[in-house]
Amino acid sequence: MLIVVNQVDRADPAAIAAAVERASALVDFVALHPVSARTGDGLAALRDDLPLLLSGGPRYFPEGMATDQTDEELAAEIIREAALLRLRQELPHALAVDVDEIAPARAGVLVRAALVVETESQKAIVVGRGGAMIRDIGTAARSALARLWGVDVHTDLTVKVRRRWRDDEAMLGRLGL
Repeated sequence: MLIVVNQVDRADPAAIAAAVERASALVDFVALHPVSARTGDGLAALRDDLPLLLSGGPRYFPEGMATDQTDEELAAEIIREAALLRLRQELPHALAVDVDEIAPARAGVLVRAALVVETESQKAIVVGRGGAMIRDIGTAARSALARLWGVDVHTDLTVKVRRRWRDDEAMLGRLGL
């Protein structure tokens, strides 16, 4: 166990010493760290000691594998996140992403996907004036996917209306929801 005494930037040394003494009497501990989250004082030493608390556990994925999600699932999540960050509260629950294809391209990878909404008015919001919103979504998703995969990524995004898709078990299964 580590003990962390915060806000040392706001207290005088005698008060800090008293807090450290009280805290150290409470439990057995590996290290005690007076820190200031506001100024950052003491945080480097705390970060250095945090691994002492971590025990080795079972490997959940093979060496070199960071997730059990497929490339299609990762792409769908990243595209959806890019859309939600740009659309704010416009239609978060009525938006899904259906990745049609991830294929090698001339200079990287091509991701073809459809953003699925329930109404024509939602489609208009996602497309945006002159296609500006869907273009921004594609740009953000492309950048995030390129960082993740380490290759150039090209996105081909469309918007499809599927009325009541959230009530369709087959559609939910296809989308992995």
